[in-house]
Amino acid sequence: MTLTPTCGSPAIPAGEPILADADLAERWGKSLHTIRVLRMKGNLPKGFRIGRSWRFYLSDVLAYERAQMQDSQGAA
Repeated sequence: MTLTPTCGSPAIPAGEPILADADLAERWGKSLHTIRVLRMKGNLPKGFRIGRSWRFYLSDVLAYERAQMQDSQGAA
């Protein structure tokens, strides 16, 4: 489920899609448990907590994915 914040605050860009950790798991074809382990190891895009749930801005996820692709292409 992708959320779109309606707040115009600088901390929350208006219209920026937000992914829950379960959305990220589905996007990457991983289990929610794996996503949580990766988060604890620091191997995820930057995110933030709302209550007990972690959220990620889609732009941060896309930037992280691009960086991972560049790292893997440079290592070949």
